[in-house]
Amino acid sequence: MNSSGHIFGIYIHWPYCIRKCRYCSFNSFAVPNPPSEELVSAILAHYEAEKPRYINEKAVSIYFGGGTPSLMQARQIGRILERISRDFSLNGMEISLEVNPGTVKAADLLNIKAAGINRLSIGVQSFSDEVLEFLGRPHTSKEALEIFEAARKAGFENLGIDIILGPLPQTVERLRHDLVNVGELAPEFVSAYMLSIEDGTPFARMQSEGMQLSRSEDEICQQYEMTCEHLERIGIQQYEISNFAREGYKAVHNSLYWTGDEYMGLGPGAHGFYYDKRYYSAIRYANLSDPDAYILAAANAAVFSSSQEALDSDTLAREALFCRLRTSAGLELELLKERFGLDLLRDRTEIVNHYRESGMIELLNEPGGMVMRLTSKGRLFADEVSLDFF
Repeated sequence: MNSSGHIFGIYIHWPYCIRKCRYCSFNSFAVPNPPSEELVSAILAHYEAEKPRYINEKAVSIYFGGGTPSLMQARQIGRILERISRDFSLNGMEISLEVNPGTVKAADLLNIKAAGINRLSIGVQSFSDEVLEFLGRPHTSKEALEIFEAARKAGFENLGIDIILGPLPQTVERLRHDLVNVGELAPEFVSAYMLSIEDGTPFARMQSEGMQLSRSEDEICQQYEMTCEHLERIGIQQYEISNFAREGYKAVHNSLYWTGDEYMGLGPGAHGFYYDKRYYSAIRYANLSDPDAYILAAANAAVFSSSQEALDSDTLAREALFCRLRTSAGLELELLKERFGLDLLRDRTEIVNHYRESGMIELLNEPGGMVMRLTSKGRLFADEVSLDFF
């Protein structure tokens, strides 16, 4: 056991893409010939700077996100993992890579696996070419099927599929077709996200010009419920509002965010989080978002972060409630009381009663104490419910 009792994950952001999707608000850039070697070196320099904060803790996951990290060469991935392995054991660790169809070939997948990646999250989004074109995705439904099958042949035993619910061309019939494909491919996990229109994206501009981009709220709720029911039937259980997995395949890395554990953020625009004092205060930092500025910071031995935010116990309590309510495990009320001094049943009695009576939440006596969970109805309004408590 590590001396601090803390566990943490490492998130590595690769910002480069073939093409920026219309809905994407992530820190990503379509660059024809990116300075990838320089960025890898900068990420490793940043790792050296951040490592002392976490050195007495247990690393449980590494996650390569983006952007399109499947544009990285396998040797670049291996270089990063080899350096981390000198400080933290990678044995049995979940090491994930986001993969976009059309960015890798079968031979690449073999090399990626040999480099140390053992979990792939495949950005399918839809098995309908009409939906993919509408979203601005740079791949076809055929390529999505091919990459999944190639990953299985390469020996990956932990594969996931992302799908998006609610874009205008996504009809019930097309969603049903998507879900049939999911069932036939039999992934270990699925992420199902509802389309949101974020500021600064092409979709935001199109919406401001009066274009309808998404289905109605009722239709999106119908698509969400349909997805939950289908995945349940084929043995992929919901464990978070947007995430589903077979037994034994819940995401270790993403779960760190929902349970308030620490994570090191490397790469342009990545965020990191660590406790300053045991659970009572914490620091969240954001890295320089521009890749060139990030690379320059490494060359000049400068600061990699663009901002830092100190989080007090009230903020941490609010975030714990917001994040843990998203999970099927729910929120342990004793945890809020012990760590942050917040007794929901005493301090938020009216709000608790209101949402219990409206069928949004339930209170359950479990061996570890009282747990508050969202019902299936409440999951459709999770943000609204959580925000009402503060």
